[in-house]
Amino acid sequence: MRTGANTYLKWIRLFTSIAAVLGAIGTTALAANIDSAGKYAWSSQVGWVNHAPSDGGGVTVVSAGANGYLFGYAWAENIGWIKLGSGTGPYANTGAADWGVNMDASGNLSGYAWSSQAGWINFNSTHSQVAVNTTTGEFSGEAWGENVGWVGFRDTSPAYGVRTTAFDAPPAANIDSAGGQYAWAENAGWLNLATTFGGVTVVPNGANGYLAGYAWAENFGWVKLGDGSGPYLNNSATDWGVNMDATGNLSGYGWSENAGWINFQSAPHGQVTINTTSGEFNGFAWGEKIGWVHFRDTASGYGVRTTVFGVPFIGTVFKFK
Repeated sequence: MRTGANTYLKWIRLFTSIAAVLGAIGTTALAANIDSAGKYAWSSQVGWVNHAPSDGGGVTVVSAGANGYLFGYAWAENIGWIKLGSGTGPYANTGAADWGVNMDASGNLSGYAWSSQAGWINFNSTHSQVAVNTTTGEFSGEAWGENVGWVGFRDTSPAYGVRTTAFDAPPAANIDSAGGQYAWAENAGWLNLATTFGGVTVVPNGANGYLAGYAWAENFGWVKLGDGSGPYLNNSATDWGVNMDATGNLSGYGWSENAGWINFQSAPHGQVTINTTSGEFNGFAWGEKIGWVHFRDTASGYGVRTTVFGVPFIGTVFKFK
């Protein structure tokens, strides 16, 4: 009982520390996801409204069933920044301390954005509502503000519109199945990252890269590395996964129902990294129940490699039984 209790307390302290750190940086870990080729709305009174400005800001659409929401900033040359939410949605929109733009399961938007120069902008006014197509990610409809008039989110003449990539199909699994798919857990055996059903995807996105999908271990079943909505906060039981920074360093957690959490940055003793030229994984992850998970051992002839960086693998990898 003492061992179990100590382990439980260890994980509680770990996640409390993670939550404290991530709470300090807020929701900035979630990348803005407005398509840079589809970022403009239009108001006849204030002009273009850019939802993916290149010099900071940007809007993020968070799909969460009936509890979806938007957050971040759009930029209008004539009125400056427009804030769509703080990132703590869904928002009650009942007062000056709790407001923002919400999204239901069908993509219908409601609630308010705020501009210090132009005041409130209503996304579900009496005469129009802004909506997001949950298949294409395209915005449509109009928002209304007393000082900005109608803000249109799509038109054909002239052609403009806003689109989010939040609903884009995740990229295909991209672990090399021709010899770069196996890691080794000292207490649990082989871990296959390129299974016929499942498979792991590495998604490079600068500092906001992440992993998604499932690996398979014969001795303890599926290991989930992320749901594809990364980068992940890793601060609760509903927002976790493996992240990757711009240089290929991995962090965060995978999860197995039979083996528990697997830490990809178990400082100071181990961290998993990906070579962003060759795609080769290196280093160690740690699981309380499975011990160290080795992602490459040249002497033993195994290792994991992603094809997302495009360099062909040279050599032979063997899986030893």
